[in-house]
Amino acid sequence: MAKDISLWTFSHLHHKQLQAEQLAVRDAGDDSLPTKQIVLKPLDRQLSEHKDVTKAVVQLGSIVSSLKADAGDVLEEFSHFSTLWNQDPDEQVKEFLETSPSLPEFSSQITSYSKLEAQIEDLPAWCTVGSVRFDTELLKISLTQECRAWKRAFGAALNRQALADMAEIYSFVDGFSKRLQRPIKDLEDVRGAMAGLREVREAEIRIDRTIGPVEESFALLNRHELSFSDGNAEKVDGLAYAWKNLNTLVMQTQNTLVSIQPKMKTDLLSGVETFQTSVQTFYAVYDERGPGVEGLAPREASDRLQAFQAQFDELWRKYVTYSGGEELFGLTVKEYPDLQRIKRELSLLSKLYNLYNNVIESVNGYYDIQWCDLDIEKVNNELQDFQNRIRKLPKALKEWQAFNDLKKKIDDFSETCPLLDMMANKAMMSRHWQRLSELTGHSFDVESENFALRNIMEAPLLGNKEDIE
Repeated sequence: MAKDISLWTFSHLHHKQLQAEQLAVRDAGDDSLPTKQIVLKPLDRQLSEHKDVTKAVVQLGSIVSSLKADAGDVLEEFSHFSTLWNQDPDEQVKEFLETSPSLPEFSSQITSYSKLEAQIEDLPAWCTVGSVRFDTELLKISLTQECRAWKRAFGAALNRQALADMAEIYSFVDGFSKRLQRPIKDLEDVRGAMAGLREVREAEIRIDRTIGPVEESFALLNRHELSFSDGNAEKVDGLAYAWKNLNTLVMQTQNTLVSIQPKMKTDLLSGVETFQTSVQTFYAVYDERGPGVEGLAPREASDRLQAFQAQFDELWRKYVTYSGGEELFGLTVKEYPDLQRIKRELSLLSKLYNLYNNVIESVNGYYDIQWCDLDIEKVNNELQDFQNRIRKLPKALKEWQAFNDLKKKIDDFSETCPLLDMMANKAMMSRHWQRLSELTGHSFDVESENFALRNIMEAPLLGNKEDIE
C-alpha cells in the first residue's frame, strides 16, 4: 500500500543532516568511527523492515498455513466438476461418435450435463475458511457456461445425426413420389412402377424405424433447450406427413396397375409376337453380313460392328422389357439362345476392335509427327502398353484376322523403334542419310521443314534392318 507514497520532507532533511554530519567527521580527520554509506529508503521498504510489521507478517504466515488443509477440503468439493475443464468437448464427442451411439446413449449424455448444471446452480453463494470468505458466483457462472458448452457439443452431434437420417428419408420420399407420379403408358412404365413399389415395400420397415428416433432426437434437443438455427426442428414436423403421402401414392399406383392389367397383357402378347419376328430377321442378317463373317477385312468388320451393335442394343432393350412383362403377368418367359450368343460375340468383338481402332489411330498419329519433334521413348512406352493389352484379350479372339493384323502392326512398329532411335542420333550426317537412301532405294529429305516420321516409315526399314544397323 505504501509503494507509491512519497517520503515526507522531514525524511529528506534528516537524511541530508546525517550525510552532513558524516562528512564533517571525515573532514575533522577522526578515523576512529567507522563510516558507512547512508541510503534513503522508500516508505514501503521502511515499513516492511519495521520490526512490528515483520512480527505481524510471521504471525499471519502461520495463520494462513493453518488454513491450507481446510481450504483444500473446500476445493475438493468442486473436483466433482473437474471434467468440465480437464477435457476437450470436441475430442470427447469424436470418441463418443466412434462407438456408433444410440439415441438413449445420447439422451444419457445430454441429461447428465443438465443434472450437472442443476448441481452447479445449487452450490452455496460463498464458502468460509477461517477469516477468508470465498465468493462462488463467478465460479458458478464459469462452470455453468462450460457445462452448457459440453451439452451443446453433444447436442450438435445428435442434431447432425438426426439431420442426416431426416435428409435421407426426405430424399427417398421425394425421389419415389416423382417415380410413382409418372403416367403409365407402356410396359416399360409398368416395370418402372412395379420396381418402385417393391423398393418402397422393402424400405418400409427401415423408414418406420428411422422416423421415430428422428422425432425423438429433436424432442430431446428441445427439452434441453438446445436450438440450432438450421431450420431442421421445423422440418421434422412434416416428416411423418410426407411418408404418409408416399404410402397413399403407393396405393393409388397399385390400383392403377390393377385397372390397366388386361389391356397391358394384350399389348404384351402382341409385342412379343412382333419381337420374335424381328429377332429371327436379325439372326439371319447377322450370320450373313455381320462383323464375324470369315475373311472380312478388319476395317470393314469394325464398321459393321458399330452398325450391328446399335441394332442389337435396341433388340436387347425390348427383350428386357418383354421378359420383365412376361414375368410380371405370370407368363412363361421365352428364351432367345441366339440372342445371348450374339451378345457374347459382340462383347468380345467390341474389346478387339476398340483396341484395334485405338492402335490404328495412335500409329497413324505417329506418322504425322515431325522428325525433329519425335520422342522415341514415349512412342515405345505407348506401344508396350498396347502389347500388354493385346496379351490380355480372351483366347477366343486370337484366331481373328483383326487380332493378327493388330499384333503384326504393333510388333513391326516396336521392332522399328530401335532403328528410329539410332537414326535420330545427333551424330547422323548427310553422308549417312545418303548411304541409307542407296540402301533402301528411298529418298530422305531430312533438311526439309515438313520432314515427318511418315517419310521414314515409307522406306523398307525392317527388310534392311541389319544393314541399317
